[in-house]
Amino acid sequence: MSLQICPKCTHKAITWSLDEESSPYTQWRCSHCHYLAEENEQKESACPCCASSSGCLLLRDSSGVHRWCISCGRFEDTEESFT
Repeated sequence: MSLQICPKCTHKAITWSLDEESSPYTQWRCSHCHYLAEENEQKESACPCCASSSGCLLLRDSSGVHRWCISCGRFEDTEESFT
């Protein structure tokens, strides 16, 4: 599992894990700033910025719901339903 650039602190320190016993969602955690978010894998989409076909993830954290592209780093709030 490779490290990605964290959408909050921009350090290459975020990685994912999956524990289906505790949550049906993929967990993203940053080892640098301790950012924590859940990803709904069923709602991946193409990035409108870089056209990555499946790299735009739907994340939910303590401040709301966001779209994050792991290819270009685009991170923005969204009104989309997480579930």
